[in-house]
Amino acid sequence: MKRKDAEPIGKLIQRFLRQESLETPLNQQRLLDAWPQVLGPASAYTTNLYIRNQTLYVHLTSAALRQD
Repeated sequence: MKRKDAEPIGKLIQRFLRQESLETPLNQQRLLDAWPQVLGPASAYTTNLYIRNQTLYVHLTSAALRQD
């Protein structure tokens, strides 16, 4: 059963980027620093996080999170 307030991680990240004005290259480091706030407790499953060519790459150890 899905929660009514559940959203895909991709949508949450896009909204966070827009709200925090992190879409510009100069602010991308702020995104990396804020990753635990963006993902919350699920950020513990992040093993590698980096930005290349304005694309965020996230390596996760949780298969369930990768599906989102």
